Amino acid sequence: MARPRLYNSPEEKAKAARKYRQAYKNRNTKSIDQKLFAVIGHSSREFVEGLCCVLIECEESEVRNALIDILAALDIIEDLEQEARKVGTAVLTRVREVRISLQDIIAWVRIDMDALEEAYEKGEIYYQYTDSICM
Repeated sequence: MARPRLYNSPEEKAKAARKYRQAYKNRNTKSIDQKLFAVIGHSSREFVEGLCCVLIECEESEVRNALIDILAALDIIEDLEQEARKVGTAVLTRVREVRISLQDIIAWVRIDMDALEEAYEKGEIYYQYTDSICM
């Protein structure tokens, strides 16, 4: 077994600590991105667009089941947001974007399905998106 490296100076200790924090951040960012990708697919905008299309096209009796699935996805996203808070702002921004989108869709569905369709057609669902934030 190799002997652990000893850091004698404060600069060496600080450098080792920075290296450890960066490795932690990279490892956890990758893990969160993979989990987010498993939930939403390639990009958050495409996910929201697909979700809206499915909700608009489904029968009124199927909306309740779809809403249950959306709430389950929201629970997963909220857990990811807790993890992302420890890592950094870039990954946290991506996770929050998805959470806000899901909350908006849930609100539109609870208000009225016709309101969701109208908001989707006007592009109001996408107000928080920027083109630069994609997976």
